[in-house]
Amino acid sequence: MWDIDTDATFNSLGLDSILGVEFVAFLNNAYGLDEKAGVLYDHPSLAALAAHITSRTAPQPAGAVPAGSVSAADLDALLAAVRDNRLTVEQALALLPQHT
Repeated sequence: MWDIDTDATFNSLGLDSILGVEFVAFLNNAYGLDEKAGVLYDHPSLAALAAHITSRTAPQPAGAVPAGSVSAADLDALLAAVRDNRLTVEQALALLPQHT
């Protein structure tokens, strides 16, 4: 297994405009946001986007794990599977818990 460089740009990770729109739609659904696809240009890496999403979501009580939360490692693995055509975006979305 290999790791994804969280500071690499989405473009260098193979995220094109179509996958970018679908990825942002997933993030909006998972975290109750209303981001536009342009957020990927403003925050062009996983690390930058994760920091942005963290700043936009409500803080949780100490020690709480929000329903529908996904670890960075799980998200990285799903992104890699979609990029490598081992899963479709729909299949990856189905594997993730839904935000309530």
